[in-house]
Amino acid sequence: MDEFPLAIALRREIDAEIEALERRAVEQGEALVAAAQAKCRKLATATRSRLEEECDLRLKRGLSRLDLDSRNSLLRFRERELDQVFQLAEERLATMKSSSPERYQQLFQGVYARCRALLPKGEVRVRIDKDLEELQGWLQQQAQTEVLPEARLEGLVVESLDGRLHCDGTIPYLLRTLRRERAADLERILFGEEL
Repeated sequence: MDEFPLAIALRREIDAEIEALERRAVEQGEALVAAAQAKCRKLATATRSRLEEECDLRLKRGLSRLDLDSRNSLLRFRERELDQVFQLAEERLATMKSSSPERYQQLFQGVYARCRALLPKGEVRVRIDKDLEELQGWLQQQAQTEVLPEARLEGLVVESLDGRLHCDGTIPYLLRTLRRERAADLERILFGEEL
């Protein structure tokens, strides 16, 4: 019978040890779960931060692309509008030839004078639209000027007799030059502020 109390004591000791092991296992499990949860929170925070950075970067890129696209669209629009202005100018100059021949002749007399001033002294050759007969007559009265009528020249070209130096006074060239040299002024007049 004495062994029975010993068995009970042994059993109590084993039960206490089992309970202690269970408590340690639960504590270790809870510590592992807490560590895993902390690691997950840290990973989630880092992932969220990286995602936010990536989203911000993509948003900035998208906005930059949209800004660039809108600027390019605006530039294309302005370019088309300037094309129309110069097309209209070319058409008006063409109608001026018949509607106001005196004014048209004065225009090209001024072009001749500017071109002549650019070339060295001496004789020059002027190639001129053959339809500008009055201007041809005026040019033939100018000293040291040889006049050569040409078909569809749309203005005149003043050149040295050897042909090495020339000044283009044709309408297409004058309009291209005007556009190139005065583009900023024209855009300011047409559209207000610059891009």
